[in-house]
Amino acid sequence: MGYNFQSFSTLYSDITGFVTLIRSIYESSERSTTQKLIHELKSDKDLVSVHINQNNGKQIFKHDYTRVIDHELATAKKITDVNYDVIFAPKGMFGRGQKRFDIFAIKNDSSIIKADLKANFEPTPNAIFKLIESGNKQAEHLVIDVNSTISSDDLIDGLRSGLSAGKNVKTIMLFYKKKFHNLDRNAIFSKNIYKMLK
Repeated sequence: MGYNFQSFSTLYSDITGFVTLIRSIYESSERSTTQKLIHELKSDKDLVSVHINQNNGKQIFKHDYTRVIDHELATAKKITDVNYDVIFAPKGMFGRGQKRFDIFAIKNDSSIIKADLKANFEPTPNAIFKLIESGNKQAEHLVIDVNSTISSDDLIDGLRSGLSAGKNVKTIMLFYKKKFHNLDRNAIFSKNIYKMLK
């Protein structure tokens, strides 16, 4: 089967500007410059809006050729509910051996994080552990969308064991029992976590 070099060159040219903008945003130290660059990023002609939150106007963007799985889109919609814009990372921006995360999450056009999306469908601590274990290889920030009937105690056990093994993970954006929790490592290992997730 022949390789389609034209498709590759089109893909590369489409994301070159995108990747350059992302790099500039992360290198920016001034809030006003960051906001300007993020606005420019969201206006990228190669990005397509696939969802607009009717309550707050936050959007989900992707490139035409980026495939989005149904459960990833469902989780991304929940992220817009808590006032983030979401951009799905184009697969073409990753080199061989690079960590592949799912999204950029943008808060108030002033901050942006790389995050990996995880959905939980099995109500066991080990299932949560495995999500964090795999996410640890992909991003410092994880989004865990709990779709199972896992108890809060089992969820906390899974989060703690996952973070003990996954030293790379800094924060977890958690959707659990129709509530959103933005948790750092200290919060997850604190006693207060039991009250938060009750």
